[in-house]
Amino acid sequence: MALYELLRPAAELRYAYKLSRSGDVPHPRDSPTVQYGDDGPRILLLGNGPAHGWGVASHELALTGQLAREICEWAPTGCRVDYIGDERLNAATARAWLGNTDLSVYDCAVVVVGVNDAVRFTPESSWQRSVGALLEYLEAELPNQAPIRVAEIQRVTSVSVFSSLLDRLADVHARRLNAVLGELAAAHASCEIFEIGEPDPRHRSSIGSAALYRDWAQVIGREIGPLVTESARRGRRDVTEATRTGWSGLESARALIASSEENALARITNAAREAFGVHVAAVSLRDEDRFHYLGRNTAASLPSELTYCQYVVDGDAPLIVPSTRRDRRFPHNPLNDLTHTEFYAGHPLYSSSGEAIGAFCLGGGYARKADSVEMERLRVFALEAQAELWKLESPDDEGSVDNILESETR
Repeated sequence: MALYELLRPAAELRYAYKLSRSGDVPHPRDSPTVQYGDDGPRILLLGNGPAHGWGVASHELALTGQLAREICEWAPTGCRVDYIGDERLNAATARAWLGNTDLSVYDCAVVVVGVNDAVRFTPESSWQRSVGALLEYLEAELPNQAPIRVAEIQRVTSVSVFSSLLDRLADVHARRLNAVLGELAAAHASCEIFEIGEPDPRHRSSIGSAALYRDWAQVIGREIGPLVTESARRGRRDVTEATRTGWSGLESARALIASSEENALARITNAAREAFGVHVAAVSLRDEDRFHYLGRNTAASLPSELTYCQYVVDGDAPLIVPSTRRDRRFPHNPLNDLTHTEFYAGHPLYSSSGEAIGAFCLGGGYARKADSVEMERLRVFALEAQAELWKLESPDDEGSVDNILESETR
């Protein structure tokens, strides 16, 4: 048995611990789209790690915005970059993160994934299956001849928070995964890999910076700039923004959390986290094929198929899962290994018209008994959060008094 196979359980636990402690690290909480001009190329940026934007507070300063500005040097009519991903994205979940996104509108896809797979010693066979399936899907759904560029996994220890012996071994494993990546790219005509490179010593920081993302954007720009300039809008249908069908207050709720930690939703979720002794308490709101998680130290989105909250909303009832690893609905969920969230409890949240729009949820790192959470107490927190959410609804969505009273009694 290879050494990294023996070390994998410890590496996965260590990564999950680091992830659970990252809530206070600055990262973008605003819209993951940056656009300049109206008629330039449109680029999909998919990934985690360098693509996530650790260390900066907006996508304008993260790789999303830096890449959009860099491509404008090649495309005077402008550029739009859409970021899809999260630090919790890995090779196994990347396809789920795309959800039902219409890929036919893009001129190019840039994939930056793999640091957490290297750190967690993801088996080469699993990496090959997951990345291979992702590339096949991208090649099938993107417009004909749209280029796909995949960044090699950077040296893990070039990120200062990864400096232990395990991380030095992760560097060796990253080289193995990169070798597999090269073989996969060679099998796809539209796909090539590129080296994102070492951070400039002048721009290195423990968590990331705007200057660092600008450096990486220049590397990617040199890789795709000439390609998207030639192919922009060639064989691509005009972009029509999808009509939003979700709850009307979602964007206001996301903006509230992004604006400051001092707000009612942050206060309520933090009080719940302390009251129940869990490491995560959040308001989750469904938006088509994903859930947005909002709280004091939380502003993330996850594909619906990977969430526990989907069962709360679809079932229109509270849910407690003592152990997600032992529950038949969740044992093969890749997020179990990424986050080690083994305990879950959720209570439905309703719009003022009575529609289930999300959940007030708790997550813990170890299994607990079902009666460890008093559901009436969780319901009280949910009603407090729900009252704040109603304040964010548009006037057109306000429900009748009967609907409001009905949802309060559920």
